[in-house]
Amino acid sequence: MIAVLFDPTIALSSKEKNRLAVIDGYKWASKNPKLERVLNARLDPDGPGGDDPDPDLNAATEAIETYGGKIIKQEQPLEPPKGSVL
Repeated sequence: MIAVLFDPTIALSSKEKNRLAVIDGYKWASKNPKLERVLNARLDPDGPGGDDPDPDLNAATEAIETYGGKIIKQEQPLEPPKGSVL
């Protein structure tokens, strides 16, 4: 899960709650439906490439580079214990 606070120009709002979006599982969510639609439209409809080690971070980074903003929270995925076989 990665939370991003976007610049007011893309969010069309100066209110912080309307500028916040979260990406988790390669899908954006926001209380601002217009922002959510714009961000999800940027994602590959076939999903992330299998060679992408962190598709949420890469999607967030690309959106920030395009629209301006910053990551305000990032939860790291759980890693399997050392020696375990996947």
